[in-house]
Amino acid sequence: MMFFKHFLSAIQLLTIIPLKISFDRDQLEKSVLYFVPVGFLIGAILLGSHWILKSYLHPAVLSSFLLVIWVFMTGAIHLDGFIDTMDGLYAGRTKEERLKIMHDTKIGSIGVVSVIILLLMKFSLLYSINSLNIWKVLLITQPGAGGEWFWHAVFFHMPKKKGRGKYLLRERENGTYFRRG
Repeated sequence: MMFFKHFLSAIQLLTIIPLKISFDRDQLEKSVLYFVPVGFLIGAILLGSHWILKSYLHPAVLSSFLLVIWVFMTGAIHLDGFIDTMDGLYAGRTKEERLKIMHDTKIGSIGVVSVIILLLMKFSLLYSINSLNIWKVLLITQPGAGGEWFWHAVFFHMPKKKGRGKYLLRERENGTYFRRG
């Protein structure tokens, strides 16, 4: 039943669903294996919201609602990281400067502009997709986003050894991502 605890840890980490479970380092390390199923869950919630609301709302309003649900359900965790990354890449000259800027709690103007552009692009995507094909976007892109975290943790070096991702390093170094249990 440990897999269920790891799955719940992933839900709690990637969404605002109030599970109120405490997880230790081991659960956090193993939870990355469940990012894809949690992404599928997020996509299913978005798809269900689409099916319920599509008869009542204009497509532009529906797209806006889906985007709001998407952002708030994930606690905007992806947007926060995106803003920090854009600020760091734009303003930092050296690796140390970029990391310092990314760690800063203040948002820079390039981060604000970048997130506005990203949200406009997501809105445009949702608005332009035919209702018959929306399931492909919502049920495929969300697990893909969860999988991206997994592959980054497995194959890429993190820019710093501290921070939220530090616990994922041990699993990569031990090679236990691909072991059962």
